[in-house]
Amino acid sequence: MKFKLDEKINKIKTEEEMRKEKDSKKKYRLIVLIDLMEMLNITKTSKKYGLDKETVRKWYKKYLENGLEGLEDEKKGPQIKYKLGKIDKTEIENLIKEKNKEGGSITGKEIQEYIIKTKNIKISLKSVYNLLKEMDYSYTSPRSYHPKRNKNTQEDFKKTSKKQLQK
Repeated sequence: MKFKLDEKINKIKTEEEMRKEKDSKKKYRLIVLIDLMEMLNITKTSKKYGLDKETVRKWYKKYLENGLEGLEDEKKGPQIKYKLGKIDKTEIENLIKEKNKEGGSITGKEIQEYIIKTKNIKISLKSVYNLLKEMDYSYTSPRSYHPKRNKNTQEDFKKTSKKQLQK
């Protein structure tokens, strides 16, 4: 990449901007560009900072085109929350309540499958748990049982312990 003749003037402006800049990422990018203007070599500059040449080239091009604003982070595309906006939270609540009435609990995997089937939205299990957290639901796991337990003995104990506690 060939540098323009007014690089020395741009370098002075860049150093002034760098001193005023509060955003650390933009400041770092400005420092790299100042070194680039001094060295006039993208390869050496990128090696000095451990960056890819294309990254330095991209920053330089954006700075020439848009000035300081060109060094800001690019806004990312729609995040998962926008996709989840299509999901009616009351539907999920009704699904959870319906499962609770049956005497059971519902897993995140079951909710994920429900969303995929009914809404045709590809959603990760982590996003399902984030959605549940947003809805003020918490994760509970069933109480563990000893593998050698006798289920009948436990049921008998439950029946007799209630009577003994009432006395």
